Amino acid sequence: KGGYEHFMLKEIYEQPQSLAQAIAGRVTRDDRIQVDELAGRRQRAREDRDFAEADRLRVEIEAAGWDVRDDPGGRSAVAPAVTTVLDRVMKAW
Repeated sequence: KGGYEHFMLKEIYEQPQSLAQAIAGRVTRDDRIQVDELAGRRQRAREDRDFAEADRLRVEIEAAGWDVRDDPGGRSAVAPAVTTVLDRVMKAW
């Protein structure tokens, strides 16, 4: 149980590390650079209230296998889509 009261607690607390290990080597630096550039362009489009362009860029980012999250304050974040990461892990087996 690794020092946890229950095995399930161990699984819950180790989940972020497990996901990070699963992603390692499957999301390349070039992927991240490209998505960061698209996300920056999308953020500028949102600030300029060019929502058609922002939506187009969102679709492009999501098509590359990344999730886009917008917060109420107008900021955005991108992260590898969990389903995409799991698909890559399963294909690697």
